[in-house]
Amino acid sequence: MRARLLLVAGLVGVVAGCGSGNGPGGSGSSGPAPDGGSSGTPPDGGTVGDAGSGADAGPVGGPDGGSGSPDGGSASADCGGVVPASLGSSFSFDVPKDFPGRICNEDTADESGNIASAVAFADSKSFGRLFHTFDSSGHHLARLTAFHLFPQGPGFEGLFNADNALAPPAVVAGYWTPDGRRTDGPVIGGDDSPANGYRAWPNGLLVVARRCPPLPAPAGVYTLSRLDDRAGLQSRATVPGGCESSVLGAVADANGNWLLVVHGIRGQVFPDESIFAQWFDSRGKSITGWFRVGPIAGLQHTSLVHALIGGGAALQIDGAWTNFLPSGKAEAQPAPGFLLSHPDADFTLVRGARAYALLPRSGDPTQMELFSASGNHCGSLKFPSAGLTTGADGSVISAGGSDGCAKTVWPGLLR
Repeated sequence: MRARLLLVAGLVGVVAGCGSGNGPGGSGSSGPAPDGGSSGTPPDGGTVGDAGSGADAGPVGGPDGGSGSPDGGSASADCGGVVPASLGSSFSFDVPKDFPGRICNEDTADESGNIASAVAFADSKSFGRLFHTFDSSGHHLARLTAFHLFPQGPGFEGLFNADNALAPPAVVAGYWTPDGRRTDGPVIGGDDSPANGYRAWPNGLLVVARRCPPLPAPAGVYTLSRLDDRAGLQSRATVPGGCESSVLGAVADANGNWLLVVHGIRGQVFPDESIFAQWFDSRGKSITGWFRVGPIAGLQHTSLVHALIGGGAALQIDGAWTNFLPSGKAEAQPAPGFLLSHPDADFTLVRGARAYALLPRSGDPTQMELFSASGNHCGSLKFPSAGLTTGADGSVISAGGSDGCAKTVWPGLLR
């Protein structure tokens, strides 16, 4: 029996569909505009805890500002500099949709504040999509094609489909400058080896390719490739199990270790249908071998695997945070309390990886909760629009309108 590949929303780059583009595209976009008639001074963007001030910022705890006093009390000592005094100024722009029926469903910003926004068909199962890039003021720069883009400093890295009339289609790693110029890296996968891409710590990419030869061949393999921040190959690892499992997620953590988490089924490699994981060192050498994380049934699941501050990773299955996986250890512990108490939320690392920003996926979609590295609640930020995420430079990006293509950016707010 062979496990079917799971689609992990927002995390993985599954080989599919579109061709690649490596040059700037036409804009078709209106230029950036101040948000809501803001007249304040722009944020300074360089001082932790000082995200700018001005008439548009709003008071702390007001409808437009933040609260640094969680649950009506005082913030923990390790919350210093986490919650900004106000939202500061912002700018807005519209992402070109290119074709009718498309929506904007992915945003990120690199360490210099350049923005990449994805456009895809709402009912598409393909992860090949168009991206538009914008500078740190919201001016359109380029159009390109990739499966997902992961922020670097500066620019973006990801996977794309390199069509060649003389050879089978290949999935290739690439690095794009903000203005759309592409540097090609190694071939990562192809028709018989779908590949998932994940941003590595602190830069670069970890790619997992799954190869499953026809029966009655052995259990197949996973190939893990660690790339630098310009799509250069650093090291690789190969591990059995590709035909008996599907990828739930992967990380390259703060200690340089790699983690692969899969949904295994009973066969030559896995003893039963469960979640299994394996840690590797920075050279791709296995540290733990496969170890059991927990039970799971059926093939259709959503999942997230995110690196945590200081090393290790958190696992979410079907909207519930379930486990903490310590770096390099064959063990699974309960998820941190701040995640257990916020099911359905996603999170990013902010303040130079000194704090967590919880991104609402249920409840109030305009409120972001901030936590210290040790999981203490530091406060909250209330935004005027939903669809919140953060960029590598600490910018907060919201996605408005019925198609998510009306973007508002608070530059460097959580730098």
